[in-house]
Amino acid sequence: MGTAQTPRTRKRAPKHTEVANAAVNFAFDAYDTSRPKLMRRRTAGEGFISGFARHAVADQFLCFARNHKDFTAFNDLVAKHGSNRPSIWYLYHEPNKLAEAGCLHTPDPNVTRYA
Repeated sequence: MGTAQTPRTRKRAPKHTEVANAAVNFAFDAYDTSRPKLMRRRTAGEGFISGFARHAVADQFLCFARNHKDFTAFNDLVAKHGSNRPSIWYLYHEPNKLAEAGCLHTPDPNVTRYA
């Protein structure tokens, strides 16, 4: 039996050059914290976008939105939180394109509709 590996003795896997990314299912209403009646789901949504914009390693952002207005709002929100990376718009009526992203973040608890 071999010796136990600790974090110090464990051989580290080589760093991957491929970067994971996720498309964000974005409807401005679910992320808008500027309304008078603030809801937790909106603060959670904007918190996610804030962290994603600041800490994602991806070269570009992927936005799954119903219309150009929501796509523009997504870009504005990402820029508000400090990122100038480009975004790609995945049209809502073409969900098969999401396979290119490989992952979808959605504030909707019913994820089966996007499978």
